[in-house]
Amino acid sequence: MLQLRDSTGAATVVRRADYTAPAYWIDTVHLSFDLDPAKTRVLNKMTLRRNPDVAAQALRLDGDELNLARVLVNGAGCSFKMEAGQLVLENLPAEGAFELEIFTTCAPIKNTAL
Repeated sequence: MLQLRDSTGAATVVRRADYTAPAYWIDTVHLSFDLDPAKTRVLNKMTLRRNPDVAAQALRLDGDELNLARVLVNGAGCSFKMEAGQLVLENLPAEGAFELEIFTTCAPIKNTAL
């Protein structure tokens, strides 16, 4: 059993029995950081592919206190939404691998969570 905290600080229990297969497989991750206490920039480039054994659904990525600057799929802009602390991407390529590029900024000096 794993216990996490949501954005309100409330405990959320995650049980192994509740596991479900992911909708997307992440094959590669490349992270680049430009560190600055006031404004750190993070570029996340991932190669993903849809899991054929799971019904098609949106890709949901967790991220608190991040400012999205850019989201690209295969080098082109795409629509996205923020929902309950998650980046939600719909209408992603159904076949083959695709590249997802997410550029965010954050302010580590303001992070009091740790």
